[in-house]
Amino acid sequence: MKPKNEWLTVLVAGVTLTACGGAWGDGGDTLTPAASTIVTRVPAATYAANSSEALVYETLNAERLQCGFGLLAQNARLDQAAIAHLNYLAQNNAVGHFQEPGKAKFTGVYLDDRVAASGYDRKQVGETVSTVPPTENAEYAVRFILSAPYHALVALHGLRDIGLALGPSTVGTQTLEMVFGLAKDAEHQDAGKVLTYPCEGSAGVFAARGAEVPTPFPAKPMPSGASPSWSRARAT
Repeated sequence: MKPKNEWLTVLVAGVTLTACGGAWGDGGDTLTPAASTIVTRVPAATYAANSSEALVYETLNAERLQCGFGLLAQNARLDQAAIAHLNYLAQNNAVGHFQEPGKAKFTGVYLDDRVAASGYDRKQVGETVSTVPPTENAEYAVRFILSAPYHALVALHGLRDIGLALGPSTVGTQTLEMVFGLAKDAEHQDAGKVLTYPCEGSAGVFAARGAEVPTPFPAKPMPSGASPSWSRARAT
């Protein structure tokens, strides 16, 4: 089994997270807020109306906008990279972030390789892969990702572009592949303040979730033998 830190590197897949401190004022006790670079308008996506891809895109952007993370723009080259990786997973009955040379539909071992093969000139890229039951719809697949802390970290990061694909992969399941990008000449989205997810006004968020890889929980087993999970706090 991979160490937790290695799994997190796999999940983030090329996204570098940097903590930027604000400049102190003359009094030494006030932070100068950064100017917001949040995107609130993007070109209309070209996913087919009422398609699963359109529902994924609309659901994720609605959640990002509601909580102040900004909109993502559809990018055809990232769509190409996402579709190619989904095809690889389906062809090889696999789940994961890597590809193996020599196998059918191979386009690159790492996300960076696959994005380069699609022609996206990147500064940074990130990826989430989530497998859900075939009975669930595209909105469920997005909310499943957002309910897992490390996956949500990638899906809500300040990149600007997205490509996605949703379809059958391993037998009896469907996989949502989302590739996030920041073009070489672009800057991160930054609200200039601390953001949270869920936030005030969020609806439809999963009440509880567990079984994320990597897991945010310590390796120590629970006395009951049950798998640990996390829940949203509820007002009473």
